[in-house]
Amino acid sequence: MSYFTPFVDESGYHYPSYNDIVDDLVTQFQQIYGDGIYLGSDSQDYQIISIFALKIYDAFQAVELAYNAHSPLTAIGTSLDYVVAINGINRVQGTASKAQVTLSGTAGTVITNGIVSDVEGRLWDLPESVTLDANGTATVTATCRETGVVSAQAGAITRIMTPTIGWVSVTNAEAAVTGTVTETDSALRARQVTSVAQPSQTILSGLKGALLALDGVDGCEVYENDTGSTDARGITAHSVCAVVDYDSSDADVKEAIASTILMYKSCGCDTYGSTSQLVTDEGTGQQYTIKFQQMTPVDVAVDVVIMPKANYSQAYVAQIQTALVEYLNSLEAGQTINVSMLAAVVMNVNASLLNPAFVVDSVKAAKSGSQTGTADITFNFYEVAHGNANIISVDDGIS
Repeated sequence: MSYFTPFVDESGYHYPSYNDIVDDLVTQFQQIYGDGIYLGSDSQDYQIISIFALKIYDAFQAVELAYNAHSPLTAIGTSLDYVVAINGINRVQGTASKAQVTLSGTAGTVITNGIVSDVEGRLWDLPESVTLDANGTATVTATCRETGVVSAQAGAITRIMTPTIGWVSVTNAEAAVTGTVTETDSALRARQVTSVAQPSQTILSGLKGALLALDGVDGCEVYENDTGSTDARGITAHSVCAVVDYDSSDADVKEAIASTILMYKSCGCDTYGSTSQLVTDEGTGQQYTIKFQQMTPVDVAVDVVIMPKANYSQAYVAQIQTALVEYLNSLEAGQTINVSMLAAVVMNVNASLLNPAFVVDSVKAAKSGSQTGTADITFNFYEVAHGNANIISVDDGIS
């Protein structure tokens, strides 16, 4: 193509390529200085043309980013955060891993703003002030400075990074509770699509969208039993059941959920769930007992056996654990886990499937506390799979 003025039409924003810009500037130079001017790639004039062209092309790309930032389908990062805020939703931020650590030393020692480290060199912050008891010990919660799925096995946190007189040692008797990753752009876009279902024509999709838009609600599924008897899931006749992922200790969120269900459910429709909340209709003053179900996360244990190839690195072990955690956390409530799909997730960790660093020998999985196997894992409609790196083992035959 040849150079053209950037424009916007029904198909979007269009601008010339870097090479088109260079060619046009070369043509302009020749018109000014004549065809005899030497503009080879090794000439000074061509070098300055290349610099000008790059600056122009950078500006066109910046305009493209600004143009795309107006739609949740194409916005990225902070721009996407701004767009979805119009729908009253925010990106779910990642949380930090936490571990119970035991500090030992001289009785009465005060540790201020203490920092410890694990065997991988990651830093963990202690509470602002810790005092060792009469036995010279104290058990407190250490918070990892890195957000996301950071694991620390029992006995991994042993280094004191802020030496204090009277503080001798630190250790963690149990594995850390892993944190969560910040919501990705693709996941946030999917949630935005669901949230705008509020004005939809079906009551169920509108209710789900309204619940997902509430602050403090991280996930939701809505089920209906329109028959005259209790269905196979246990939902009573002519009832709607909202399964909501929220902090049960937050009374405000609980009330907001119940009020939203009352607002969106049909007249005469009952509600179902193990949680009850009394709600007053502001318009009529009538009180209703609204029921809903809290989403129950279920840890999933996974045992993976892989066979390393020539270009294998043990760094793949942590990558496999992270990939499985992210996949399990992406599943919806009641969704069945196909163990063969877990094998595909593991295989895709390879940098190249044409020349894999390892191949999968076997994958077994089960709900935490049960014997792992190759059978698919089913959940109740209110249960959702939860990835926990501490119970995901990867055997590469080396470590």
